[in-house]
Amino acid sequence: KKEDDNSFLISRNDIIIINFKNEEKNILGYVESFDDNTHKVRLFDARFPKLLDAQPKKFKVTSGKSRREFGIGSAIGIIKLNLDIVGNIKSYQVIGNAKSELLDFIKEVIK
Repeated sequence: KKEDDNSFLISRNDIIIINFKNEEKNILGYVESFDDNTHKVRLFDARFPKLLDAQPKKFKVTSGKSRREFGIGSAIGIIKLNLDIVGNIKSYQVIGNAKSELLDFIKEVIK
């Protein structure tokens, strides 16, 4: 079910999908932190939440010693997924413009 977008709030450990015009840049991950000054979000892969060594390359800086920050200034939309206790998608929220393929997939999953 789609939730009201007026209550859009993202906090630590929320799962989000950041949409860019270039679909190859789209990223899905759990929020670790957000910097208001630089408009960058630090995300991590849910399969390896605390093991930095096990994170995929796209979530690590080149040195591999910390998580990478992603600039969201050029994002065209953000989808926040609300999960139930076992990790199933129970609802979603959209801010901005989301790609229709992503939304179609999410809608299929939560039927």
